[in-house]
Amino acid sequence: MDDNGLAMRLHIYDIRNWADKDGGKELHKQEKGCGALTFWDWTDATSENGASAWFDLPYFMKAGCVERAIKTAGGPDLQCKKI
Repeated sequence: MDDNGLAMRLHIYDIRNWADKDGGKELHKQEKGCGALTFWDWTDATSENGASAWFDLPYFMKAGCVERAIKTAGGPDLQCKKI
């Protein structure tokens, strides 16, 4: 959740061989299509860990948007889970 409680913070981790090829640019572009992306933090992969992205999106958006954005950016089919 962002500091104002208006958005949810999402984390995509262990990114290997798709969004890391362009430093997360296409993933960022696709996730922006889900709503007002108010925070974005990309971490490049290391020899031990895949790349990761943290970002904030509004609570109210079309169901499945984040997953479709990942797929469109070249990522795997997946389902987000709340932790």
